[in-house]
Amino acid sequence: MMNSTELANAVDRMLQGTRQHHVQLSMMADTKASMLITLSSLVITLSVPQLMEPTFRTAAVILIVCCLATVGLATYAAMPKTPLRTSGRPDVADPHFNILFFGDFTRLDYPDFEENMFANMQDGEHIYQLMLKEIYTMGAFLAHKKYRYLRLASISFMTGFLASALTLALQLFLA
Repeated sequence: MMNSTELANAVDRMLQGTRQHHVQLSMMADTKASMLITLSSLVITLSVPQLMEPTFRTAAVILIVCCLATVGLATYAAMPKTPLRTSGRPDVADPHFNILFFGDFTRLDYPDFEENMFANMQDGEHIYQLMLKEIYTMGAFLAHKKYRYLRLASISFMTGFLASALTLALQLFLA
């Protein structure tokens, strides 16, 4: 059985490890989005000349449309999701306000930020609540924003290749 210091250290390591894992997942998503944008842009560039060939036109259009959708979805997945409204004092009592998230705390002037941070650092239990909120917010953002749209971008990319290949095969078979 752990004593209170060992338990506190274990909890600190767990929270720090979880946060680092979320940061790594976010970086991986951005890398995958970048790869999909690059590949789709390359495929579009190589497919456009095929629009002049009647045999390849339909397959090229399908591929280009799906790649354009992929670029849009992957760009949205990698796009920073900070509030558009950066002026006006935020309500620090609002449950959605996160003092550890730059998109929230930068709307405070420094003295208010410092005061709020010091107030939050007075209670160890409250510090853990802030850390848990930060981890939850990061995880929810990853699941509902980045990875959702990254998955849709990947599906669009694969669908474009499959549909254009089937269309081309069908056209060649019927010709």
